[in-house]
Amino acid sequence: MKWLLFLTILVGFLLRARAIESAVDLLDQENARSLTPLDRENCFFDPDAEVLLFAGKDRLPGRAGIDDDFNGIVDDLSELGAIYGDDICLTPADANYKSIREGSLPWRVISVGAWVKS
Repeated sequence: MKWLLFLTILVGFLLRARAIESAVDLLDQENARSLTPLDRENCFFDPDAEVLLFAGKDRLPGRAGIDDDFNGIVDDLSELGAIYGDDICLTPADANYKSIREGSLPWRVISVGAWVKS
């Protein structure tokens, strides 16, 4: 019985490590979010600022070519944020926030309240 518990913990750890590695892979050099800290002295928290979720590197909601929500339509807007997808959250402090919001890529507001530049 102990071996089953050990195996379950091991599998969970390996899957978690894979998810963390995948999340790191989503950071591209153009965005460089992990390399450029937010200068909080020139920012303020806006409780009404909209946080966007948009189609990531593959430019398709969720996982490309897969019906993530099983509604019979592949890569529709309702699949944004699907698990194992490459979709990305953006706040007004992100450099490409405005271009994504005004562009043709699929996006939606998923939250409000974020740091914005003064």
